[in-house]
Amino acid sequence: MRSMSTLKTIYTIYKPFLRPTTVVMLLLVFSIGAGFAVPYFFGKIVSAVTANSPSEEIWTLVFGALVASLSALFISYMRERFEARNLDWDIPHYFQYVTLNKANELSVNQHMNENSGKLQSIVNTGESAARQLVKVIFYDVLPTFIRVSIAVILCLLLDIYVALVLLVSVILLFIIMFWFQGHFRSELRSHEEMRHERNTLHAELLRNFVFIKLFGSSNKVISTYKKIGDEFVLIGKALWTRMMDYHLIQGSFIHIIRIATMVIALIGVFYGRYDVGGFVILFTWVQSATGQLESIYGIQKQLIEVLPRVEKYMEFLNTKSDIIFGSYVPKHINGTIEFKNVEFVYRNKTYLSLEESDEHEREIKALKNLSFSIKAGQTVALVGPSGAGKSTIVQMLLGAYLPEKGDVLIDDISLASYDIDSLRQFIGYVPQQIDPFDDTIRANIELGLPADRKASEDEIQKAVHIAALQDVIIRAPKGLETKIGEKGIKLSGGERQRLGIARALIRDPRILIFDEATSNLDTKNERLITEAVNRIAKDRTTIIIAHRLATVAHADKIIYVKDGKVAAEGTHKELLTSSPDYRELVEHQLVLD
Repeated sequence: MRSMSTLKTIYTIYKPFLRPTTVVMLLLVFSIGAGFAVPYFFGKIVSAVTANSPSEEIWTLVFGALVASLSALFISYMRERFEARNLDWDIPHYFQYVTLNKANELSVNQHMNENSGKLQSIVNTGESAARQLVKVIFYDVLPTFIRVSIAVILCLLLDIYVALVLLVSVILLFIIMFWFQGHFRSELRSHEEMRHERNTLHAELLRNFVFIKLFGSSNKVISTYKKIGDEFVLIGKALWTRMMDYHLIQGSFIHIIRIATMVIALIGVFYGRYDVGGFVILFTWVQSATGQLESIYGIQKQLIEVLPRVEKYMEFLNTKSDIIFGSYVPKHINGTIEFKNVEFVYRNKTYLSLEESDEHEREIKALKNLSFSIKAGQTVALVGPSGAGKSTIVQMLLGAYLPEKGDVLIDDISLASYDIDSLRQFIGYVPQQIDPFDDTIRANIELGLPADRKASEDEIQKAVHIAALQDVIIRAPKGLETKIGEKGIKLSGGERQRLGIARALIRDPRILIFDEATSNLDTKNERLITEAVNRIAKDRTTIIIAHRLATVAHADKIIYVKDGKVAAEGTHKELLTSSPDYRELVEHQLVLD
């Protein structure tokens, strides 16, 4: 079963490339076949010389050997050229493409529950292992298999006993190899899991080193990493030392095959089944086959290293999204929104872990029979204590989750019925923390557009103006073409926030969502962004998760969320009268101010 799993993994990799790999296999057969013709001519030359044959016959055989040798070289060149044009570059590109496609297929919830460092480790090592597997297959495994197969077939023509010994020995050798692979499989997979855990920690430390240094924890975390790394190395050494003992047995078996076939061939000469030239041919063929088999240790070592990584990578590629949306593609939306008796539970379950976690112990009920409606063009604020469910509501509107019970309607159509990527083109989202790409200001603004649309200069300038980003553009050395560094490090928090607003505006959305966009800003930036929000909220459905209630007192409706439910809703004035919770929140902020 484990061998079948290995073969299935290899087949999965090459399935999109069956046609070019078939061509490569045929070229391999021809080049190796031509290579086997060379010792045939050498053997015939030995026979001709020992028999004092005419020189013309000998030179004809020499010419045949030359043609066979050059043919093998030319066919091998054609194979390598074909691989370079059809496989060597295409396979790595294909895997990077399918990786991004798969990441795009998975839901936001799946990405949030998975450690990004672990995912990066699995993808990076998996893609690298897949490329290495290509080389092992084409330059080691296939040539070995084809060379041994041709050797057995050709030996049958001269001595059936040599052919049978070679065939049976090779079959036994491969049985030992597959047993060996299966015997260490679980330990190798566990060791590979350790590799991913180590790489995950390594990535997290590099990503957070500024904070670690400022916090004075450098020595502590480096010591922790070293301890994990030392254990990984120690187990790896012990594991590979044990495996080398088995490789010694394999190597000894190959030498026994070589000597046994040589003895049988000598007996054939003694009994007159063929002459010395025939012995040379047989022994050279066997030597060629067993010489290739000697590299089986290196082949198996590489396969043992790469297959667990490729299998883990395949596990990622075979992961299904936990959310399935419909196919309705809207041409326009008005922006009416309704939550009807919505219930939702967070289940903290990773999709790359081999071990299932106890879901019941880690469930968090985020929304409980929650209902409210928003008219098209309204500005609505979501307020309430931390953990009440406000961000869950917003994430659900963006298609990160679907309700477990109840329904979310946009323009009276269930969220689950939409093609979610098409729906998102009508929604502008400004999160609490903006992490721009390490690119230009222009490129980061245009990121808000679909792939088939390019923003005009007027559209960009309009978005910049409404988002109050002009002062940033003026100060920037190259204006819109200025690169802003990783995660926008060259911009202040307020400037990044305004860049996020411009990015959301560039698509002219019908629904705008601000997820605590001013919570971490100073008074000046808070005022600039609040003014920007007020300007762009006109004629759009706008949802604001508010940290400071003063910024949303003007809203058409305020929804107070508590414990996953709508505790109260109304205008600012209405809630001051009708909702003790809301009034207490307002008074608390007044005291703080």
